[in-house]
Amino acid sequence: MSGLSGTKPGTLLKNHIPIKVDHWDVTKPGFLEADTVAHCGTSLAGNFAWTITYTDISNAWTENRAIWNKGSAGVLLSKRKTLKRAFPLRS
Repeated sequence: MSGLSGTKPGTLLKNHIPIKVDHWDVTKPGFLEADTVAHCGTSLAGNFAWTITYTDISNAWTENRAIWNKGSAGVLLSKRKTLKRAFPLRS
């Protein structure tokens, strides 16, 4: 089944951002992955809600946040609120 995609592949930064695709050897909590889901019905046009899911790699802890649109202000606010609630994050 194929659905709509709100992510567009970019080439400008693709080779500059390291992405770990093999096994994560992480035993301490604090390393997160994030993913988004559009709640748009049958069209990506216009304004609609998105869900951001943050998942800790070591223990599968998840936190979901709703945002309106996918603009930087909403995404950064969601990130700040999640980081305040979570345990210390690592980089």
